[in-house]
Amino acid sequence: MKIVNMKDLEIVKGCGKLKELYGSDNLNLAYTVIKECFKPHKHEKTEEVYFIVKGKGKIKIGDKVCDVKDGDVIPIPKNEYHCITEVSETIELIAVCYPGFDESDMIY
Repeated sequence: MKIVNMKDLEIVKGCGKLKELYGSDNLNLAYTVIKECFKPHKHEKTEEVYFIVKGKGKIKIGDKVCDVKDGDVIPIPKNEYHCITEVSETIELIAVCYPGFDESDMIY
């Protein structure tokens, strides 16, 4: 069994400052700090779920815009364009990707 501590992980490419907590072909878990909006994108193969740990802002999924805040769980279906459209406070979130994240599956 491999146990990792977030403080020991390097920041990798992604939307905001992203630390991959766990990654396999089947599942990814990442901790992300978002200070500004990111470009709309979608994933043809990957479904995501965001859990807002801290902060607030707005997220756009498809043509719907919603306020998000601490404690919110946001499911993002595959093939839906999505982005953070407003950051009122720095947003810290945990992102779960199924199947595992593949950078080639980011479509802008």
